[in-house]
Amino acid sequence: IKEKFKNLPYSEYELKKLSKIFRKNKLLLSNQANEINIKNTNLEIYDIISFATHAGISGSLNETSEPFLVLTPPKKSNIIDDGILTASEVSQLDLNAKLVILSACNTAARQNEYSSGFSGLVASFFNAGAQNILATHWNVDDKTTAKMIIETIKKSVTKNLDLADALKMTKIEFISGKYGEKYKHPKYWGAYVIVGN
Repeated sequence: IKEKFKNLPYSEYELKKLSKIFRKNKLLLSNQANEINIKNTNLEIYDIISFATHAGISGSLNETSEPFLVLTPPKKSNIIDDGILTASEVSQLDLNAKLVILSACNTAARQNEYSSGFSGLVASFFNAGAQNILATHWNVDDKTTAKMIIETIKKSVTKNLDLADALKMTKIEFISGKYGEKYKHPKYWGAYVIVGN
């Protein structure tokens, strides 16, 4: 996993900035962001859960045929903690979250070419109890994703906006050039989607 998935420099920045928006939070970074801690945390008490990491689609790792999120791998892999949180493992979590943020590449991808839309990670988080999911349709840039997620959540919370409206406003800011000329292109802002209620 460490060879295939390189460190994302803006992930920690993104999660730290998000945590400051909320009075109550639990932040798992680096070595703490592992399967054992995720599976042993009472996730039902959190309204918003955010993963800022790599994701893989079905077949992108020989070790699994499922879509997955990359977590910090252990020194020695085992059945409970192998460094990836697969769709089936996500389905077994107990969530009550109003929003799960999947700040990673291709998180809205289908389970496989024969399955219906939003059947992979998105479906597994719904099965676990999430109400809404912010996901991506294709590979996304680490720096851009941090800006997109932070600005969208900040607008939603501070301006009391519906999440879809906050995401739309942030996309309009990208299109208008607020974050730089190059980021006007849809490849930087078009991948983000909210699925749910």
